[in-house]
Amino acid sequence: MGLLLKVIGGIWGIIGVGNILMSPLFPGGTEAGILALLMYNALLFILPGLGVFGLGIVLTNKKP
Repeated sequence: MGLLLKVIGGIWGIIGVGNILMSPLFPGGTEAGILALLMYNALLFILPGLGVFGLGIVLTNKKP
């Protein structure tokens, strides 16, 4: 179960990073647009992906 959570969390985080890297450099032409894009992707993809990945690590290293 832990390995599955690590894989899902890793893919989820990579999707968020890919969204940031493949987006236009200046959405809306302002710094606020860039920050909004970064915050949106961080909150929706990167942070939950890291949380699921961390849960997978905890479950993998859990001693019976």
